[in-house]
Amino acid sequence: MKNVMKLGFILIVTFSFSFGQTAKFRSLLETARAGGVNAQNEVGIAYSEGIGVRPSQKKAVFWFRKSAESGYAIATCNLGLHYFQGWGVKKDKVLMMKYVFAANALDGLKCHPSGYIEAAKPNECQLKTAWEAAVAWLLSHPNFKNNFKQQPWNEEDGEYPINLREGSSTTTFPIKIKRKCK
Repeated sequence: MKNVMKLGFILIVTFSFSFGQTAKFRSLLETARAGGVNAQNEVGIAYSEGIGVRPSQKKAVFWFRKSAESGYAIATCNLGLHYFQGWGVKKDKVLMMKYVFAANALDGLKCHPSGYIEAAKPNECQLKTAWEAAVAWLLSHPNFKNNFKQQPWNEEDGEYPINLREGSSTTTFPIKIKRKCK
């Protein structure tokens, strides 16, 4: 019986240490709380993957959203991934594509919509709605700029197309939806 109790104590202690916050995580969290957008994204990854902290998809989404609200493209893409998988949020193809489109607009090399479209298979209406939401989100953040220090979504012609490579064809989504989606 004594051996069983010793074993139980060792397992509990080991379990609590493996999911406790590490010094590295606490330092990263401090930087994230101070407004470091890269650190906010890294804290989101740590929570999502349980690196140095107890895993929590809801906390991961909180930190990805916080970083995305500062215009960090990778965090914006990570937010889209969580909506795709339903990690910490309800699965939602429109919100997934909204954040993927926005991340792509901020930095086209880091998050490309075609992989998400192929995997999630959103319909045309969902894509158009997501595109409109992405543009509205980008416009609501006047300090955002893409990796070329430009704001193409803020052009006067009222349209900022995104090209989705699907085989050899290219599809372009305008801001305005011509008809109501069902």
